[in-house]
Amino acid sequence: MSFVLTEPRAPEVPVIVEVPHAGLELDAEVLSTLVAPAQAVGRDADLYVDELYADAPDAGATLISARMSRYVCDLNRSEHDVDRETVQGATGRPSPHGLIWRSTTDNRAAIARPLPKAELDRLYQTHPKTQEMIRRFWEDAILTLIDRFTALQRDSAEQRYLDLLTKPPYIQKIPQKYLASFIGVTPTSLSRIRKNIR
Repeated sequence: MSFVLTEPRAPEVPVIVEVPHAGLELDAEVLSTLVAPAQAVGRDADLYVDELYADAPDAGATLISARMSRYVCDLNRSEHDVDRETVQGATGRPSPHGLIWRSTTDNRAAIARPLPKAELDRLYQTHPKTQEMIRRFWEDAILTLIDRFTALQRDSAEQRYLDLLTKPPYIQKIPQKYLASFIGVTPTSLSRIRKNIR
């Protein structure tokens, strides 16, 4: 599996901890085209970050940790973030560090040549949950941004604050200046809103 999903072990909170670059796994097909030195694979990974956040599910968060190397598939990238220098026939913008890395962080070649489109398709077939997770992650992120921008345009500051109060109780622990920034007002304005609601 390309990643491990750990469900919350405590009452769930709306927090996802994503560790997309902890993995070191490389499959045989990728190894046949990889020319990046082994030390680069380790150096360009976020080693032990998955262990650092291993207790996040105990706090109610969902934890997603990559197992495969970002040289195979960077879980922080869109499935369309592939350029023609990495995969033959791809149309994404030029990027040495897209969905599949074609160079190391010290600008050494990571792959011997552009991969055939069939190799990208094979990765999607071999790791179908990876493609689905990437797609869902970006869909959720975009929908959340659209909702937030729409609320900033449509709703009053008071309504945005009231909507925020419907969220889990940990919201009450967030400093007022951050809540104010999130709903698009100054801390002083938020104080007035809170006073008027009581």
